[in-house]
Amino acid sequence: MTEAEEQAIENRVRGMQIIASALIAGVLIFFGIATYLALNHVDPPGPAPLPMLTIVAFIMLGGCGGISFLVLWYFRQNAARQIATGIWQPPQGIDPKDYESDIVKLLGAEQWTVFLLVAKLQTAPAFMGCIAFLVEAKWYAVAVIVIAVSLMILRFPTHDSLREWLYEQKKQIDELRAGGAGVP
Repeated sequence: MTEAEEQAIENRVRGMQIIASALIAGVLIFFGIATYLALNHVDPPGPAPLPMLTIVAFIMLGGCGGISFLVLWYFRQNAARQIATGIWQPPQGIDPKDYESDIVKLLGAEQWTVFLLVAKLQTAPAFMGCIAFLVEAKWYAVAVIVIAVSLMILRFPTHDSLREWLYEQKKQIDELRAGGAGVP
């Protein structure tokens, strides 16, 4: 990789790490507030109502979690195919000269499409779990939060994981170009 590509990786990873950290911190801060409020809440006597918000949070976790894996796979494969065929376009308002190498194009696709979309899909059930715990004060709602935050931590962007992915994708792009598969 060139020095410019290394600098681009450094800058993009730092930005993605800041966003990921802020999302995780936001969920944990909201959970702390929800815990304080839920533990100081006095429930009225009588039968406990069906914990609908907790059920919705679990459904969101399953749906958004599954979709996030599919979105991650689809957009990454699609970006490599578009770059190999020469039809990939940088985001609107960005100078195309900043995206001349395949590595920088892959970084752009990863940062603007995949990372932000997947991060949102993982954060939504975590916040819903916090809301469910705040309103219903059911401890099993915490499982949604723990699972969602664990997924966010597992997918936390690092220099090594991004470099490894870039290497694999660059290899795939070169194979697509060499084989002529789908290349005009």
